[in-house]
Amino acid sequence: MAQAGAVPPTHATGPSGGTPPQLVVLDEPWNGWNVDGSSDAVPVSGFHVRDYEVATGLRPRLCAFEGCNNRPQVGGHVWLPGKRSGVYIVPICRPCNDPDNEARWTEGRSRIRAGATLMKVAKTAGMRNAVRRGSGTRARQSGAARAPANPPAPAPAPTPVANRARPYHHRRPPNRAQRAASRATRATRAAPPSISVTVTVGA
Repeated sequence: MAQAGAVPPTHATGPSGGTPPQLVVLDEPWNGWNVDGSSDAVPVSGFHVRDYEVATGLRPRLCAFEGCNNRPQVGGHVWLPGKRSGVYIVPICRPCNDPDNEARWTEGRSRIRAGATLMKVAKTAGMRNAVRRGSGTRARQSGAARAPANPPAPAPAPTPVANRARPYHHRRPPNRAQRAASRATRATRAAPPSISVTVTVGA
């Protein structure tokens, strides 16, 4: 791997006329994959691929990923591991820049093609804090992985309410004499009152 330049720029250097960017030219294929959390990287010209072209004076005709024959359309943020580890911008095609393209994830075993020129840039906060896509990412994105870091405490169990039912008092059934007395009482209450009339006949 041959390297030119010295100072890794921020996204505001190099294309804007500041410190020359650090360029790396690969003399052999090198492991590399898309960087997670690069959405907060702001291009100076409005387009990362345009920043790359201004800084390098190059306009590649092939996507930088080895084995891809598409024309480059965007300036993608890629990570190179090993002794040249860091974040770089390099022209790639839209399919290779797709976040759902698992072949370009951390453990997708993708490589940057030999002869590619890469522009080194600073790592943003979004890149430092992003969840790394790779083995087990699908599992981490479902189920318990989506639970909040500090789940709310479970609601307290309701206080049991005392049984407010009136106590049952056992009553013995009435005997025969009691039933007869009850019937007589009802009959007396239902009978019309008697009227006594006294008639006096004069002589």
